[in-house]
Amino acid sequence: MRKLVVAAFVSGLLGLMLASPALAQNAPYPPGCGGLAVSSSTVAPGQTITASATCLPPNTLTTFTFQSAPTVVGTATSDASGTTTMTLTIPTGATPGVHTISATAGGVTRSATITVTGPGVAAPSTLRRTGTDIRRPIGIALVLLMVGTATIVLARRRNRV
Repeated sequence: MRKLVVAAFVSGLLGLMLASPALAQNAPYPPGCGGLAVSSSTVAPGQTITASATCLPPNTLTTFTFQSAPTVVGTATSDASGTTTMTLTIPTGATPGVHTISATAGGVTRSATITVTGPGVAAPSTLRRTGTDIRRPIGIALVLLMVGTATIVLARRRNRV
């Protein structure tokens, strides 16, 4: 009986470890690099915003581009710490929807997503996310199911001997 309890405990512990998310997921490298920050993530065509890129090569020409139909919206030089800040204007012909602004310097690109609004297009909703992530409870349930199955199999083997 003791072996059965130990086997169930070890199986359960191993299952919980495998069901847990890794601690270092999605960590930016190098640590502390924030990418590209914009003063407003919802804009209108012709609006002026400020964009600040970090972790770029120091003292390098940085090109800011409005993606979708790539349009260079400005250039600036990064400072000694690799940061570039620039005021740029959203192209007047920008179509409503989600677009990307990127800052490229010395082969390094930082980007941010913005939403362009226009006639008949509402700004993105601030509706809260509902629901939950069910991966962990399902993982725990599967582990418990495996432990229960292992317990029954071991008990039946023990009864045969």
